[in-house]
Amino acid sequence: MVYCTADCFADQTAFDLVRSVELRPILAAYQDEEVSREVQKIEGPLWKSSHFLGWRSHWVMIEDGTVSWYPRQADALAGVRRQGGESLRRAYCMVKPWDHCFFVLRCLDDAVHYLKVSSKTDSVSTRKRWLDAFEAHSSYSARHRTREEIINDAGGDGGVTSLTQALQHWLPLFY
Repeated sequence: MVYCTADCFADQTAFDLVRSVELRPILAAYQDEEVSREVQKIEGPLWKSSHFLGWRSHWVMIEDGTVSWYPRQADALAGVRRQGGESLRRAYCMVKPWDHCFFVLRCLDDAVHYLKVSSKTDSVSTRKRWLDAFEAHSSYSARHRTREEIINDAGGDGGVTSLTQALQHWLPLFY
């Protein structure tokens, strides 16, 4: 694609084309397709600490760069009684090496959530699965936001959601 475009604009380098307004939506859509293939929804029970109620069991779901918690799995499936949620953009987790169940989720808005996996499971691998998911969705959320900002900066309306759509929209402008 860049080779063909470079032929059309012989006075520009490939680097110039990548930075061009015309190719920003194309590259952003491609990046979003690549990232969305990597990140998968995860859900399951976690304990969450509350200042007033202590540790309570919640059904936690991480999807598309957002974490949400519900009282029970049935509530999550029905999409009702959501107890809270956070964007995972620039979120990160911290652990205590001596406690294989506990971890802390710190979000961009300085919200801090104290979480732990059940000690009745293989807590080391279960916690690692959750930590990996939080990291992947945090990265996804940051990239996804960047894609939208790039498209909006290029004057797009946010309607370009795939590489195919971006190519169909922008390639006729080159010929």
